[in-house]
Amino acid sequence: MSTQEIKTTYWKGHIYNKTGNRLIIKDNALITIKINTNNFDFAESGKFKGSVRSSDEMLITIQKKGYIKFSKLLNKGKNVFFFIIDKQKRIKHNFKVELIEDLYIYQIKNKNKTEIRFFNCKCMVTEQLDKYNQLLFFEKIIGNSLSDLYKNTSIQYFGSSRHSVTLIKDSVFTEENDEKSQISKLFKKAKWIERSEIIKK
Repeated sequence: MSTQEIKTTYWKGHIYNKTGNRLIIKDNALITIKINTNNFDFAESGKFKGSVRSSDEMLITIQKKGYIKFSKLLNKGKNVFFFIIDKQKRIKHNFKVELIEDLYIYQIKNKNKTEIRFFNCKCMVTEQLDKYNQLLFFEKIIGNSLSDLYKNTSIQYFGSSRHSVTLIKDSVFTEENDEKSQISKLFKKAKWIERSEIIKK
């Protein structure tokens, strides 16, 4: 196996050689980096920018939005689960998620229909659950919503965004390794608070 020393420049998330060609590095490639120590840092996984909202702050925030109805679906600290399929290797990877803030749902009118949507809440992938087919490296992934977290995890580990916001209700599960426990099934048990009730108070 031959090696080659190449002088490159890292710019905007990409690596270029001196002629301006972008280098594409294959997975599992061993790379030696010689760099000024002022030009790099170690990533801190699992750290959010800004503050994490308390339960009281989450309630006040969603009350101010003026939705028709809203409901707390799960408390912060609860775990949910999702999987992503690596299409190239045809391998399914399972992930455990912790809700860092309370998870709310709300109702809106859209073309004369009532839709249920998830309110943004900070959440984190804390663990890969596969006994086999482990990822080469794992770090905690954060998101400002479940859909954001799903997308970030897909990009981080599989290099693309295989995600649709409309499907997140059926792509996140309340039980580990149980694809019949879609989080959307909790909608039927939701205790809705109407906007009119808040106005009266």
